[in-house]
Formats: sequence, C-alpha cells, structure tokens
Amino acid sequence: MTDVDMDWLLMAQQSLRSLDLDPIAIAALDRPSIRTRSWTDGGLSTEHFQDFLASCAGDLATQGILTGAKLTSLAVRRQLTDAASTHLALFAVPRNAPRLVALVRVEPEDELSRALFLLEKRCVRDERLEMTSALCEATAAAALLRDETLGETIFVSQAAFQQQGLNGPFLGLTCLARGADDAIDRLVHISRCDPERVKCHEQIGPFWLTCLSRRLGENNLIQAAARFGLTRAEQAEAESMLAGLSCKESAARLKISPETVRQRRKVIYRKLGVESCGMAVARILEIELPAPILDDSAIVGVPQGLPTARVPANASMMGSGLGRVIQ
Repeated sequence: MTDVDMDWLLMAQQSLRSLDLDPIAIAALDRPSIRTRSWTDGGLSTEHFQDFLASCAGDLATQGILTGAKLTSLAVRRQLTDAASTHLALFAVPRNAPRLVALVRVEPEDELSRALFLLEKRCVRDERLEMTSALCEATAAAALLRDETLGETIFVSQAAFQQQGLNGPFLGLTCLARGADDAIDRLVHISRCDPERVKCHEQIGPFWLTCLSRRLGENNLIQAAARFGLTRAEQAEAESMLAGLSCKESAARLKISPETVRQRRKVIYRKLGVESCGMAVARILEIELPAPILDDSAIVGVPQGLPTARVPANASMMGSGLGRVIQ
C-alpha cells in the first residue's frame, strides 16, 4: 500500500471518528481489487469484508446506506466479538458509482447523512481514469490500464474479467469475486507475454492501455452465451456468424459437416428468438430489437443486410487505441 493510499484511508477513518462513529473496515473501490486498497480494525479480515460486500453489492449501490436488520451477514458477525450489542451501518460513497465503502458501528439514533457528506469529500477522483473506465464499459472493450512506473494495474474492464470467467459482482471499479486477484495477474501476463491476443497497446496520458478484444462482438458473445444458454459448440458457431462466414465456410473452419452447421444455427436462432443469421448477429451485438420470441410459430421480419454495432459518439475521446478496438 502506497503512502497516498494510507493517507487517504486514514482521512476516511478520521472523518468517521469525528462524528463519533467507530469504523470497522474501509475499502477504496477505484481499483480492480481491494487487495491493497483496504483497512480493517483487526476485528474483520479483508477476505470476509470482500465477501460481505459481494453479498450486498446490488442493494448497497442502489440504496447507499444499509443499516440494522439488513446487515445480518454471519460472515461479518462471527468475527465481531461484540456482535450481539453492535449496530452496523454500511456506506457507499457516492451511492450509484461508489469509490469508497465503510462498515461502521453506530447507535440507532446516529445521523448518518453527515457521514456520507464528509466521506464523499474525502474521495480521491481521477477524471482520466473515470473517463477511461466509462468508455471501456460503454463499448464492452476487454481492457486493462496500468501505471508501469508503479507497476500497478489501476483498471480492468468488466469484459476483461468476464474473459477470465468472472461475472462479478462488481462495485465501483472493483470486482468482488474471490478470484479477482488471480484474474488480474493472468491478464497482466497476457498483456506482456501473449502478443497474439493483444489488439492494441498504447499510452494514454501517464498510463498504458492494453486492449484484448478485436471488436465489440467478441465480448458481447460471452455475455450472450450466458444469457441465452449457448453451448460451447453453439458459441463457436456464433463466432463464425459474427465473422460473416457461410455454412460451408464455418464447416471448414470447425471441421464439421455443413449440415451440422445448419442444425446448430437453427438451435441458435431458436434460443435467441430470431429467424435469420442477420438478426442473430444483431441480438448478440445487442442492437435494439424486440424481446426474444418464445413461440416457435411466430414470424419475425428479416432485415436487409447485416446490422453493425453502434459505438457511442464520444468513443474517440479515448484516442486512437480504443477507437481501433471497437471498429
């Protein structure tokens, strides 16, 4: 943990204690892992705090403060010697895109809105990092951002975590899955030692951005496979469809018969609720279409030509690197 990190966490502790609140654990959520960006008073391990945050990430991001009966996690209370007499509160600051979380002991009558205000003032903001993360998530780019001077990975996109088999939960810029640290290490190794998988590597201000996705569809396919229940064989065929391959071309690529390809495509169409290759690609790329059709007898119109993914108008703000990745 750097001196800056320690100073930042100490300031958050002091802010809470100035309001007579007793902090148990604090974590920064402006990095992909809380491994070196957290503090506890010794009554709660970092691993259990991480698991606890993972269990209530959705409610926390929505509500901002969780108190009382909502904080009944045994993973937390087992480690607190005074659990029976302790009232707990959990803060997310700011609420919808938290950069900090704090678990504190409180009294039922404590006023907690003032604590939120003070903690938000203590949050360190990096506008360049926030812009990078927002654009990567908006374009589904599998990317990581590193400060090579410090040897630190400061951002990993959700799509990059998903390539490593981690689907969250996520809070702020942090993946709260137990395997997050190992996934980050693997991604760094790929960025350094597997040039065939690196689609762009260039400097963004003081940082280095490494993108591991060739185009938007690669990452959307991972999400579509999970959403629609595609098997590995069907996912491989969907890759051929995204590449614009015919049944014969896909059969040659996958070393199977064209008839097998046609049968797999029929199954893919049924699962996605469409009736053509073009609409299947559109569904995978999350182009705006009607909801999937559950009735096999329903007829869906076939669009003219192959649809292309829409990229946010401000994607060029990231510079040429990300722009090439999503083309």
